[in-house]
Amino acid sequence: MRSIFFSMVPCLAILVMIIFSVIKPVEAQVVGIAAVVNDEIVSAYDVKLRQDIILSSAGIKPTKEARRRNRAQVLRALINEKLQLQEAKRLNISVSSSEIERAKRQIESQNKLQAGTFSNFMRERGLPEAAVIAQLRSEIVWNTVLRRKLNPKIQISDEEIAEVLARYNKAQGLQERQIAEIFLPVDTPKQEAEVANTTRRLIAQMKKGAPFTAIARQFSQSNTARNGGVVGWILEGQLAPELETALSGMKPGTFTKPIRTAEGYYILFLRELRRVGVADPMTAEVTLKQIALPLVKDASGEALQKQMQKANSYAATLKGCDDIDRIAKEIKTPGSGNVGTLKIGELPSKFRDIVSQLQIGQASTPVRTDQGLHVLMVCKRVEAPTYRPTTQIVAQSLGEQRLGMMARRYMRDLRRTAVIDLR
Repeated sequence: MRSIFFSMVPCLAILVMIIFSVIKPVEAQVVGIAAVVNDEIVSAYDVKLRQDIILSSAGIKPTKEARRRNRAQVLRALINEKLQLQEAKRLNISVSSSEIERAKRQIESQNKLQAGTFSNFMRERGLPEAAVIAQLRSEIVWNTVLRRKLNPKIQISDEEIAEVLARYNKAQGLQERQIAEIFLPVDTPKQEAEVANTTRRLIAQMKKGAPFTAIARQFSQSNTARNGGVVGWILEGQLAPELETALSGMKPGTFTKPIRTAEGYYILFLRELRRVGVADPMTAEVTLKQIALPLVKDASGEALQKQMQKANSYAATLKGCDDIDRIAKEIKTPGSGNVGTLKIGELPSKFRDIVSQLQIGQASTPVRTDQGLHVLMVCKRVEAPTYRPTTQIVAQSLGEQRLGMMARRYMRDLRRTAVIDLR
């Protein structure tokens, strides 16, 4: 059996995606009680401060309507955090000032700020520093709870790993998807309509441009929220049937409609695709050289024909990369000579198919761009490797999946045994 330790990194990147629209200073504190959680209060002011962070990080204007729409989900998140802090207190787990300071330094680093400027960063942008630190504190302490309570229980057997590796060996050509998720649980039938409406609102916000990662960090109730919802690479056929159906035929960069499962609602975002045991030609690396002949975009037919004749003449005489260097020194046109080493997928779209087909030392036919004509040559090629997971990667993936499931159950049990009074 393998005991897997998972480093629970707090969601310190919550400010990385913040669009720094200035939030107006609070002119008058919002009064009132939003909820009572086991005799501890979540105030209406707590809700407003968290809304300021969430709306800003999602790039949404803090209008009254926007606040009304996300209030229920924000309140639910604050109730969960209150339960998490109470559980940590029961287990004698606390957050030290050094941990908070370390979190601040990481935020400064992620936002390319000078050390010690966290408070100025908050103040200059009108962000509620106390609320940001409160969120960091709850994330750090909950991650510590999970690490102590759940990590020791996660045992991945060699048989489980072998089974997954065997599946990959038989999965030649199957898709492996890198996905991110937003998960909202439905613990009781009464929550069904509320959670369904929330998922629809989140999708509407993302369609308007709100980043998936920012929405996931602030709204998702999955353990992956700390990473912007990123789950990792999942082999085709490994997810629940309803999730597999939703992902079928999707293109990278798109997200699903709300998906109802036995536990709640998912929104999945497809980040990347690859084929098991099949090299992706776009990841092959090529070292390129070129002869570049400048030509304005709206050049006359006569000018184009003249430069095309030159380009074809050069292409016919090139026998290798040394010839490119020689001619580049002679004609001294901008861009001629060494282009560098790039992945084929990083090349301009007009170049990709042509470069993919070239043999080493073979000159291309002239390629027209807005800048002129280009004769390309591949001097070196490193083929893309085929992907096969290692034992360590499989063990880590299985452990993360198990941890996520156990963490959701842990949180569900805390909610079910709590006394929660919504006001």
